[in-house]
Amino acid sequence: MFKDLPEDLVAQILVWLPVVSLLRCKCVSKSWYALITHQSFVRKHLIHNKNSSDTLLLLNMFNITTLDFVFSTLSYETFQLSLTQPARPWGFGNTKKGDVRVEGSCNGLVCLHAMSSDEIVIWNPATRETKVVPESNFPRCLPAGYKIIIDNIQFGFDAKTNDYKIINLLTPFDVDFAAKSFRNGGIIQSEIPSFFSRGICF
Repeated sequence: MFKDLPEDLVAQILVWLPVVSLLRCKCVSKSWYALITHQSFVRKHLIHNKNSSDTLLLLNMFNITTLDFVFSTLSYETFQLSLTQPARPWGFGNTKKGDVRVEGSCNGLVCLHAMSSDEIVIWNPATRETKVVPESNFPRCLPAGYKIIIDNIQFGFDAKTNDYKIINLLTPFDVDFAAKSFRNGGIIQSEIPSFFSRGICF
């Protein structure tokens, strides 16, 4: 029956479904998979769900026995765990247990940072999908014995370019900014001139 409906009508119906149901619908046919994964549909589904009254809180829990971290979502209205089994986001290759920090969230995506290895992963708790952010090749010209670390990370969405961006604050030797943006499944990196360095604004 659905195969006889116009694609735009099918899209209007599917946009009302929650993410979990959409994941099942992706397996119906190649045309549905292409429709659901298309950027325009993802954007429409995101806009539609922004009006939802159901707000979820992300809990980062630490297991003192295994020295490991797990995540669960908690309903803001009912204060009930939405996941019966806490889910761990995969993608960290050289990460020590227990040192993953939530740096920010935007449009249902969560930015995670492994402090020991400086690995950054974008995680979608609803779909359980992860995307490892390639290591920055930002120039780190330092004297012997010095090491630049990622001191602060900001994650957000640029509506003008329809692109997600990560800004890293690198310290301690000097303060520089590196910005990464996600577009068409790839990564575009750009350098931003420092506006604050050694206590002086430029």
